[in-house]
Amino acid sequence: MPDISTFLRDLLDACEESKIVSEIKTQVFDNVILKVRIFLKKKNVFIDVFFNSDTDRIAYALIMDNKRIYGADNTGGWHVHPFDNPKEHVKEEEIPFADFLKEVEDIFTKL
Repeated sequence: MPDISTFLRDLLDACEESKIVSEIKTQVFDNVILKVRIFLKKKNVFIDVFFNSDTDRIAYALIMDNKRIYGADNTGGWHVHPFDNPKEHVKEEEIPFADFLKEVEDIFTKL
């Protein structure tokens, strides 16, 4: 599992290449927990990212109007919360943030 600085660098690199990202806000707690909010180019649509280097917990969520509409995390093993049913859990292999962002870019065109 990467450390916070590596995880953040990879995340920022992916965001820099994306045409839908408008702003990024980051918070680091005790050099262990990273929280990132990535604002997208539509009102009330953003991505929340959580990373804990002590527990190896990673979570990504696409939020619209304060509701998760798509997500992925590794709690209990990697899984996706699909766009068509975000409460569902679909087992997946590990999902790098860049891959999650590509899926979000596809979903973004449908919003």
